[in-house]
Amino acid sequence: EPEVEVKLASVAAALELYDVAEDLYAERGRFDLLNKLYQRRGQWQKALHIAETKDRLHLDLTRYLCSKHLVETGCSEMA
Repeated sequence: EPEVEVKLASVAAALELYDVAEDLYAERGRFDLLNKLYQRRGQWQKALHIAETKDRLHLDLTRYLCSKHLVETGCSEMA
């Protein structure tokens, strides 16, 4: 049941069982949700890597949000 596992991954993330959530999202091919999980956790390098390799649909948005985060946190020279 792929959808059940995706819902389970969402519950795992809510319970801060991030490794479990990452594994379930990856196993089900839900790289869009894995990308969002990394973004919410501030793991921008991982989010960008997933967007560049597995979630190309959200690549531009991920780059934009990463740059926005860098500007907001005072790291605008990296943006």
